[in-house]
Amino acid sequence: MNYFEYINLLRIEEAKILLVDAERKSMNIIEVAYTVGYNTKNTFNNVEGLLVLHQLNIASKIRFV
Repeated sequence: MNYFEYINLLRIEEAKILLVDAERKSMNIIEVAYTVGYNTKNTFNNVEGLLVLHQLNIASKIRFV
């Protein structure tokens, strides 16, 4: 795993925590992406682990962009 893969892994893990956090349920996935450090929607969309976030979004009924 290289540096960038490691950073993306950390960001995805933090995003998963935010998406299931009861206090942040009003955040959509793109807001979470920006919160964990992604600067553009395109970068976020190209990251492995996005499918996990979509599944969490559906499971927790968070509004989706």
